Amino acid sequence: MVRSDLKGTGLGWALMKLIIRYAKADGIEVIKGEVLKENTSMISMCQALGFTIGTSPEDPGIALVTLPVAGLPEEEVNA
Repeated sequence: MVRSDLKGTGLGWALMKLIIRYAKADGIEVIKGEVLKENTSMISMCQALGFTIGTSPEDPGIALVTLPVAGLPEEEVNA
């Protein structure tokens, strides 16, 4: 979650890339998350970072985002 006055400054992108980098370094194979479908900015960022976007079987208003971290090339993780 990013504070309202900091939205649009690239902080979300930087934090997500850091999470991906740490996950890969720690041997985590897959990152999974839930995003409200109305949060189109977050969904767009996830798509741009390579996440697969699906729909929660329990709630059609929630997108399930998944990124297989184990197979990511190092240059993609450190970009």
